[in-house]
Amino acid sequence: MLASIIKSVFIIVIVSSTFTLTAQYEDNSHTMAFSRTMHYVLSKNDKGSYQLKSEIKTKIRYLSERALKNNTFYVTEEFSAKINKLSGSYIKKESFGAPQIGFYYAKPEDVFIGNYKIHTITFDKPLKIKDSIQYSYQETFTEAAYMPLIEVPNVD
Repeated sequence: MLASIIKSVFIIVIVSSTFTLTAQYEDNSHTMAFSRTMHYVLSKNDKGSYQLKSEIKTKIRYLSERALKNNTFYVTEEFSAKINKLSGSYIKKESFGAPQIGFYYAKPEDVFIGNYKIHTITFDKPLKIKDSIQYSYQETFTEAAYMPLIEVPNVD
């Protein structure tokens, strides 16, 4: 099942003080075509410890009326990483301008889990079937140990 979702994974390892991992996967369901590219860079900083940065780019193509209702996407910023350069765009619809970007702080019910920031990207212009959108962001991790597991989401 997982193999049918993942079409390709590209791994590039540069042997030096920098480690680069690029992964890409696609999900072509009946309602949306979803593609995410993740680029991770692990490098040694001046203090001798390792720093991890990532660039994430997501593209979505709407294939049904049902999918058009899914126009808000979320990026979670936890204690272990800072989100930067969050942006979005309508593909081949330059006159639409940029989507609305905002954030709020989640308040988990568990007292041992601190508040975390949730960024929202809302594509509020009217879209049609076969229209596409994309959003991207950078993430800087406080320590390399916090590199996340790479997940394959079900956008339906």
